[in-house]
Amino acid sequence: VTLVDSLDTLFIMGLTDELAEAREWVATQLNYSAVPKEGGGAPLMSVFETTIRHLGGLLGIYTLTEDPLYLDKAVELADLLAPSFVIGDVPRSYFRQGAGGFEFVAQAASLADLGSKQLEFGYLTALTGNATYAKLANRFYEDLRELRMAHPEEDYTQVPGLFPVQWSGTEKGKPVEQLVTVGGRADSFYEYLLKVYLLNGERAEEEWLWHMFTDAVRGMRDRLILKDPSGATYITSYDLAAHSGCSHMMDHLSCFVGGMFALGAATESGLGDVLAVGKELTETCYGMYEGTATGLGAEIVLFTPAKGDRRGGGGRSTVDAVYNLRPETLESIYYMWLATKDPKYREMAWEIFVAIEEHCKGATGYSALYDVDATAGAQTKRRNHMNRMESFFLAETVKYLYLIFADPARNPVPLDRYVLNTEAHPFKKAPKQSKHFARLSRFLGSAASFWPSGCTVVFWTCSAALSTVGVAAVRARDPMLMILALSLMAALAALSFFTAQLRLKGQTRAQFCRVVLFGMILLMSALAAACWRGRRPRRAGWH
Repeated sequence: VTLVDSLDTLFIMGLTDELAEAREWVATQLNYSAVPKEGGGAPLMSVFETTIRHLGGLLGIYTLTEDPLYLDKAVELADLLAPSFVIGDVPRSYFRQGAGGFEFVAQAASLADLGSKQLEFGYLTALTGNATYAKLANRFYEDLRELRMAHPEEDYTQVPGLFPVQWSGTEKGKPVEQLVTVGGRADSFYEYLLKVYLLNGERAEEEWLWHMFTDAVRGMRDRLILKDPSGATYITSYDLAAHSGCSHMMDHLSCFVGGMFALGAATESGLGDVLAVGKELTETCYGMYEGTATGLGAEIVLFTPAKGDRRGGGGRSTVDAVYNLRPETLESIYYMWLATKDPKYREMAWEIFVAIEEHCKGATGYSALYDVDATAGAQTKRRNHMNRMESFFLAETVKYLYLIFADPARNPVPLDRYVLNTEAHPFKKAPKQSKHFARLSRFLGSAASFWPSGCTVVFWTCSAALSTVGVAAVRARDPMLMILALSLMAALAALSFFTAQLRLKGQTRAQFCRVVLFGMILLMSALAAACWRGRRPRRAGWH
C-alpha cells in the first residue's frame, strides 16, 4: 500500500525516476484480485482504508498524469469494492479475499468507515461517467439525510450537528455507542461533508452537505471546543455514558480540524470567526509537539479540567506517548499557511521536520516512536524506534512538508482547483456553479422533485383547469369570471400550503412552498399573456 499511497507524492516532488519505477510495478505486479493470505487465512481488511489509500492513491496520480493505467486499476479495485455498498441494509466496512472475490463481513462500523468513501467513488463517477459509483457510496449520506428529515426532533447525541462514533453493521441508522468525537473513528466523515461539496462544484442539489457541515461546526464550537486556564484552545470528545460528559482528552487525529476550519472559512464567509478558532487549535496542536523532549506530538494528551469547571483546565499531561508519524498537525499548518501567509507556520513546520529527521530517521526509512519524551542518546533512540512506517507518512506528512515550503505560485495542486482527500491525494474540482444558477436550479429542482406528491398533483391539475377558465375569461372580456378564477387559484394555493403543513416537515415543507410559488408564477404569466393577446386587434378571417 505504501507504493500506491505515495505515487502522487513522487510526482509532486519531481522524483521522475522513482515514479517510473513505481509505475512499472503497478503495471506488472499490482493485482487486486490476488490479496495475499496470512497464517493460512485471508486477513480482514478495511473498505475505508483501502478506499482512501489505494483507490485515492490511484485517482490522485491519474489526476496529475492522466495515465490511463492508473484509472484502469482504480476501476478494477472499485468494481471489487462496490458490492460492499449493496449487501444488506448497511454498507459493509470489512472484507477478506475469498475464492470468488472479496467476501464482505458485517461488523459494527465507525462513522469514518461509513462516511469517508464518498469523495473517492464520486470522483470516479466524474472521471468515468459511471453514475453507479457515486450512487452506491452516497447511500450512507442519504440514510442520514432521511433520518434527519423524518425525525428532525430526534437528538442522537445531545450535541446538535454531530453524530455517534459507532453504528450497527446490520441495522440502518442505529448507533451502538454514545461517544461523540471528531478524532479517531469520526474525523474524515466531517471533513468529507465539506470536501464532497467542494469537489462537485458547490452544486445547489448538494447544498445540504454544506448545511450538515456548518451544523457540525456549530456543534463542535458549542460542546467540544474548550479552553484551559492558560488560554490554549483544544477540542475534546463527549461521552453521554460518562458522568462528566467531556473527556478533556485530545488525540492527534483531531488536529486536522484547524485546517478544515480554514478550508470552510475560505468557502463561505458566513462561518463567523471560525478561521480564528482554527488558528487557535493549530497553535495548540503545535504546542503538543513543542512541549515534548523529542519535539514530536503524542498520540493523546489530557487537558486536566479545573474542579467543577467543564470549560476549564489546569494543565496538560500525556496519555499515550506514541508518535505515529501522523500528518494532522502539518495538515492544519499547511492550510493555515495558505490562508494567512504568516511565516510562523513555516517556522512550525521546519521545527517538526528537524525533529523527525533527528529522532525518526533510520537506515531504510522513518520509524514511529514509542515515547515522545524519551531522553536523548543514540542507544535510547534506537530502542525508541517501533520499526514501523505507516503509508500515510509518505502520502501526507512528507507531502504537506514539501508543499509548505514550495513556492505557492508554482503549487502543483492549488486548492482553488483541487480537493485533497483524507490521505492528501489531489482530485480536480468540477467547475463551480454560479450563485444565480444555483438559486434557479434549486428553485426548479424543488418543483420537479415533488411532482409525485399527491398534494402537488392535485395542485397542478386544478391550477391547469383554473388557468383555462382564466384564459377563457380574458377572451370573453368577462372581469367577474377572471376575478373568480384568480380567487380560486389563491384559495387553492392556501389550501395546498395548509395541507403541506399537516403532512410535511422541515425542509420538505419549505420545498413544497417553493412549488406552490413556482406554480402561481407560471399561472399568472399565462393569464398575463392571455390578457395581452386578448387586447391585440383581431385580424380578418380569425372570427
